[in-house]
Amino acid sequence: MILLHFNKRTTASAWLTGLLTISILMALNSLAQPGGGVSGRNFRIPHYDQKTSKLISILSGSHAQQQSRNVVQVSGLVIETYSYEGNARTTNLVVTAPKCLVNLQQKVASSSGPLAARTLDGSLAIQGVGFEWRQSDSRLIISNDVKTAVARKVIFPDGFKL
Repeated sequence: MILLHFNKRTTASAWLTGLLTISILMALNSLAQPGGGVSGRNFRIPHYDQKTSKLISILSGSHAQQQSRNVVQVSGLVIETYSYEGNARTTNLVVTAPKCLVNLQQKVASSSGPLAARTLDGSLAIQGVGFEWRQSDSRLIISNDVKTAVARKVIFPDGFKL
């Protein structure tokens, strides 16, 4: 509870300062409440290689809702990882999930819900339930009901004979 005391000598600037202080405190309080705070569309967190400054991965979502100071709930999650041959960037892996929580400070996405991942060339597809993505080292852990499909050409490349 905030109690402000004003006397006859209180000026207009003191009133404005008091109102501004109350407004800021109320805004900070709403950010600290679960489900309160900022929301937005087209959420993106890029991750760059520290040595080369090249883009390594992007964690994005169609909608984000702040849950606490460092955590947002992301809907329509898409994670893309990249590799480079010279300056030519290639997408290695695309990961999708209906929703997850993202710790903005740690750059970690996690969910107990479903997830799907695939390579763009179709050589690998994975799905499961429950995951954790660590953007700092591009590590994906899928915890339950994991199903993997590997294209025959990966297991037996052209010209391979038994």
